Amino acid sequence: AAVLAAARQRAEAARDHEQPSHDDPNPLAREALRKAKNSLKAGRFEDARRHLLTALAAGEGNARGLLDQVRDEAANAVLAARKERAKTLRNEGRAFLRRGKRDRAKARFLDALALNPQDSEARQGLISSLGEAPRAVGGTEDANARRRGASLEAGQRHAERARELYVAERDYEQAIDAYFQSLHHYGRADALDPAMPTAGKGTRDLLIEFCSILRKEGEASFAALLLRFYGLNPSQDLRLEPPEDDYLVVEESSGLQIRRAFGGPVRFLPSHRFDALRTWVKKRGKRFQVQIHVKTKIGTERPPRLYAESITIRVEDRQAKTLSAPVKAAFVGGPYQRVVRVDSRGRVVLAWDQSQRLSPAPYAQKLILAAKNQILAKEKAK
Repeated sequence: AAVLAAARQRAEAARDHEQPSHDDPNPLAREALRKAKNSLKAGRFEDARRHLLTALAAGEGNARGLLDQVRDEAANAVLAARKERAKTLRNEGRAFLRRGKRDRAKARFLDALALNPQDSEARQGLISSLGEAPRAVGGTEDANARRRGASLEAGQRHAERARELYVAERDYEQAIDAYFQSLHHYGRADALDPAMPTAGKGTRDLLIEFCSILRKEGEASFAALLLRFYGLNPSQDLRLEPPEDDYLVVEESSGLQIRRAFGGPVRFLPSHRFDALRTWVKKRGKRFQVQIHVKTKIGTERPPRLYAESITIRVEDRQAKTLSAPVKAAFVGGPYQRVVRVDSRGRVVLAWDQSQRLSPAPYAQKLILAAKNQILAKEKAK
């Protein structure tokens, strides 16, 4: 999991809260771009990324496409390293097998398959390590079934935690790590079934769920790489919608247009302004879901600036199968520029309530009160 996670090469967010408003790169930007190209040619992806971030922050538009290239090449390099590590483990397993140390051989083959589910030689080695092993009490098959069950249980546990982190706690970075951990355990479970030629159904379903999140967060190319690595087709096996919160959802209504305006990945950090409302809704069961939509205006500057315009709230009643009329809170007295930062995967937009000069409390309170009144009215009508 740590090897796969390294493919994403997370860099620290840039400290610049203000976006540059000019097109022409300054000498610093040109020099940073030159250094980035040299680093990229030499395969020093972290150095290239650092120089590109400098160039991009200084207004060098050409850095954006190179940043995508660096990210993809870094991901490919780490996936290649993952396969190479699997090959090393497979060879160690063969060596143990020749010396009659079948338990240690099996452990190596399992680790190799967890890293690279498509390694047919490691799978054949695992079959060999199991085929002639002396049968323990309950039989080798029973022991393998117990180990496989334990791996599946661990994978399911990490998957549940990943969903909780992404949906309820809205901690994207920690959720991604938990998904990688889950995939690792599912991979071990698949490897313990020698009859399984590729990733099992549980692994595939989790991978598709994981990749749907990556795609929503602006990392479609990395999602496609992962799908291909596990033997799946990105054009067929990518579910459109990731898991969502049963109680409260905050959506960026202008998200697609913002990504198009910047011409690359853009992620939106969550607001915790409505956490107390979510807790209140959750205590009432799964009948209601509050839906909050954030509207942002895209400026004409280059690169464009973003301005928070309004938030709108609606309440879905699952029992009555109805969706309430929207209640809108338009921000007055603006413009309120949203803070945009740059990291190795693209731009990061801070939550709407961190917009410059905006006092978010009155607007949030208006919508919280509206949502509670709608829910209480529906409960009373029942």
